[in-house]
Amino acid sequence: MKRSVIRSLIAEANALSTAAVEGRLDTRGHADHFSGGFREIVTGVNNTLDAVVGPLNVAAEYIERIGKGQIPPKITDEYYGDFREIKNNLNACLDGLGALKIADHTLKLMNHNDLSQPIEGEFDGIFGEISNSINGVHAQLGRIVNISTNIRNGDLSDLEMLRSIGKRSENDQLLPALLGMIETILMLVEETRTMAQIAIDGDLNNRGDITKFRGEYATVIEGFNLTLDAIIDPIQAASVTLNELAEGNLNIAMKGDFKGQHGKIKNDMNRTIDFLKGYVSEITDTLEEMGRGNFDLEITNLYCGDFLAIKKALNDIAANLSTTLSDINVAASQVEIGAQQISDGGQALSQGTTEQASSIQEHDRFH
Repeated sequence: MKRSVIRSLIAEANALSTAAVEGRLDTRGHADHFSGGFREIVTGVNNTLDAVVGPLNVAAEYIERIGKGQIPPKITDEYYGDFREIKNNLNACLDGLGALKIADHTLKLMNHNDLSQPIEGEFDGIFGEISNSINGVHAQLGRIVNISTNIRNGDLSDLEMLRSIGKRSENDQLLPALLGMIETILMLVEETRTMAQIAIDGDLNNRGDITKFRGEYATVIEGFNLTLDAIIDPIQAASVTLNELAEGNLNIAMKGDFKGQHGKIKNDMNRTIDFLKGYVSEITDTLEEMGRGNFDLEITNLYCGDFLAIKKALNDIAANLSTTLSDINVAASQVEIGAQQISDGGQALSQGTTEQASSIQEHDRFH
């Protein structure tokens, strides 16, 4: 009897051992198949397995959840000995995973361009390295934002700092891109400043060098050049016209297809030429008539400004000369009448003298 019970106990123990080796940790001995001390042995083995397998199952569950990207709460159950060490290690791992959770929150904010929250706190090992790396990226983005803000405000003072850094690594493309952008903007500013100063100095033929720039930066210089063309072309056309006017050529007009205020300048210039031509033509005709002795004339067209004084002067000259000539004509007529009267008196006197002489001769003949 005892032998069969011992053999059964041995078989039960072997079955438990085989199950444990095969990883079937939920297998337990059949304590109800035994009695007395043998039952206590099987029950003790079962309790030992429960004490060992329970923490292992908790650890397995936690590892499974961590493997799926979950962060379970810390283990609060009481364990002893090596199991307490396993518990503490798992909880320390959870603390490190908490750093990943904070890092995830910070990265999500950064992904939405929110740089208000770096990672705070101290973490061990790889978790601390991850935190430091993320905070390094966070700080670098903050510096880039500051540089970009300065560029937006027209402050290019970060140029020397970026030149001194150059590249943070062999594959760094960010800082060289920022450096190149600031250098291009500065070159654009210098080019436009030089163009403006040359134009102010009176050289209207200078243009910006588009070949120094690419893309929209070249478009800016091209636009500046087109603006200079639009401003300078009417100025040059007006200069040519004014030079012709200075030479006395009134048979000229300002040419060019100009818009807006430039078109108004052209229209005003040509209208002025037409006015001058009309004034000069009428004044010339008046003077020619006066040269031919015709003073019975008057300029009646509407004159403006200083031309009004010329009109008035010519009309006064014509009127005064006409009056003077009229007075001369009257005086001449009176002189002519007086002369005629003198002539008639002379003739009468001459006739009387002749008759008197004849009478004297006749008287002398008879005596």
